Amino acid sequence: APDRDEVVGFLSAPAQPRRDLCELRAVIGIRATHRRQGIGTRLFAALFDWARASGVQRLSLRVEANNLAARGLYEKLGFVVEEVIPQAVRIDGRLVDDLVM
Repeated sequence: APDRDEVVGFLSAPAQPRRDLCELRAVIGIRATHRRQGIGTRLFAALFDWARASGVQRLSLRVEANNLAARGLYEKLGFVVEEVIPQAVRIDGRLVDDLVM
């Protein structure tokens, strides 16, 4: 079990100018040694609680199309692909599509 003071993951959701909309961008990270333990799901549960309490009506995010682990989490949480942005990011010298969910 991790030390209670050890940070093993984070989720950041910067507020947008419109108070009812919150877009997430490259905002979640979980240490490799702590993945697949429900930490991402718990972080998002806290975000959803905050969003409801703050009056946020819509949450959206962008994810690299080849990030299958993140996509799986987001889909499990109810996010769906709404848009594909072709060749939006360069990863290891390759252009990769971004998905808006």
